[in-house]
Amino acid sequence: MIYWVTESITTSVRLYAENFSKENRTLQLEGVPIEVPTALALFKNEFYYTPPSLVAERYKNVLQLSDIPDGGHFAAMEVPQMLADDIWQAVEKIHRYRRYIYRE
Repeated sequence: MIYWVTESITTSVRLYAENFSKENRTLQLEGVPIEVPTALALFKNEFYYTPPSLVAERYKNVLQLSDIPDGGHFAAMEVPQMLADDIWQAVEKIHRYRRYIYRE
């Protein structure tokens, strides 16, 4: 609703228009592996849910993969405590990983 009343709906759908365009699909970016330390939260009601098996194919250094049993595209409003808890857990794992790699 905020996008409509502020007349900014175009900016809200730009990400989807660009990511799902024919030009973007021909780049085949989804096949490029991501090797940086990664934490992912998969929300049950997200409109674009990625199964953990596909996550493993793309993300090569997953420090945390949370399959959240509720929430969706607007998880911060739908399940704020679940999202916050998951973020804090991910931050802790990233800090531990960093200390391990850099021997801090």
